Amino acid sequence: MQTSLRSDGDAEYAGFKLRSQFVTPPSFHEHWRLGLNVEVSLLPETYDRDRWGSELRPIIAWENADWLFALNPIVDTQR
Repeated sequence: MQTSLRSDGDAEYAGFKLRSQFVTPPSFHEHWRLGLNVEVSLLPETYDRDRWGSELRPIIAWENADWLFALNPIVDTQR
């Protein structure tokens, strides 16, 4: 559940987001990591005219003892 602090100092309900993240275990590969972040949201019309939204974030990363390179693009949908 989300809240918003308005400019007049009052807080109000600002929507609901359900988020889950799936990631391969360290034993998957010595250097590669794969994952997926999934989100579904329902927001009040005052914050988003479309109200329903979803988001997919595929995650791919390569790492060693000195470096971590990660790609995490956002695929966004709205109704």
